Amino acid sequence: GNDRNEVLDLAELNPDGECYIMIMNRWGTEVYSNNAYNNDLAGKDNSGNDLPDGTYYYLLRCDKQIVFKSAITIVRNPD
Repeated sequence: GNDRNEVLDLAELNPDGECYIMIMNRWGTEVYSNNAYNNDLAGKDNSGNDLPDGTYYYLLRCDKQIVFKSAITIVRNPD
């Protein structure tokens, strides 16, 4: 909500937007996935609901190979 770090942009790893991404919560439950990730995750789950603040883990797979895996933390500004 502050116009900084609003999306997960992995364009350096996924320049063509053709990679698969999966986001999991800390318990390993998938909360988001996309077969052609366009570097535009904005903190929402597969249903379009805001993900709660917390740490999430993601896996980026291109050409059937894991290209990158890491963690991301969502912290929203209080209203």
